[in-house]
Amino acid sequence: KAVVSTQSGHYGRGFDIECALVRDTGVDNSARVEFSAKHLLASVSVCSNVPGHEQPTCLISTGCEKELVKRFIEVVTEISDISSGLMRERFSEYMEAVHQIDDEKLVDRFEEYLQQLPLLSFCGQKYDIPTMRTQLFSVLLQVEEINYVIKRGSSYSAISTENFLFLDVTNYLAAGSSYDQFLKGYGATVHKSFFPYEYFNDLGKLASTQFPRYQDFFSSLKGRNTLEPTPDETLSAEEQLVVHQNGHLTVDQVLTVGVHRYESLRRMFVDNNWTFGDFLAYYNNRYKATIFAALISPLLFRRLHFAACILLLKF
Repeated sequence: KAVVSTQSGHYGRGFDIECALVRDTGVDNSARVEFSAKHLLASVSVCSNVPGHEQPTCLISTGCEKELVKRFIEVVTEISDISSGLMRERFSEYMEAVHQIDDEKLVDRFEEYLQQLPLLSFCGQKYDIPTMRTQLFSVLLQVEEINYVIKRGSSYSAISTENFLFLDVTNYLAAGSSYDQFLKGYGATVHKSFFPYEYFNDLGKLASTQFPRYQDFFSSLKGRNTLEPTPDETLSAEEQLVVHQNGHLTVDQVLTVGVHRYESLRRMFVDNNWTFGDFLAYYNNRYKATIFAALISPLLFRRLHFAACILLLKF
């Protein structure tokens, strides 16, 4: 049931969230724990291989997390209805024979197989789902019956409802696989863009028409400006021409590439008369499309499909 190519007749949808990092957490620090920021849901991007819905769609917050999650479920429900119809069409010649089987549980599992739309994420079990957890379950319980939840500590490995199966692709990769290794291993050629995470500390900035400064792309977590490549990073063909790369990058070349990336994004922002919310949608959609390009790898399809079938039989 995991997403595979439309040629094989299986469908799915990937999703990814972005958050504003609000400094006022409202939680007191302790001797051992310091709370640096509260993650406030700002956007949800979804991308599928269902005909007519292949382009990424980004839903932007209007200030209410529950309303944003509700819109997310409405969008994926619409896609689920379409994919279910296509699946039933594909298996139409077997429907009568299946329903004649004297095994009610097996028939129910087959119906579930046709009905459920896999919703895939990368590290969503540890970040996306926990961040949306309260509002997600609240919205789901209003419109769906939850079949089961597989939880490991604070991580959500799988959530099954009538129409959806939430899965995290990292559970089906080699242990410790990074995002970059995942993309390279499954042939994704599109790479995510750059985003000033620490600058985005207030949902009010979504309406801003000012592009962030170069220094706003600095990450205290990584200890560097995210626009600047690491010395051994593989550059795009355009970036290689800018710095005439020959081996590892020098300090000056790193800065040159960083400025080139910044100016490219700034021109895009200005030329399209974007708000910061538009830029967030661009980044979130590009990130989701990047992951989805790897998710539609035939090898990964088979692996996810097998895992989903095991869950189907087990529960």
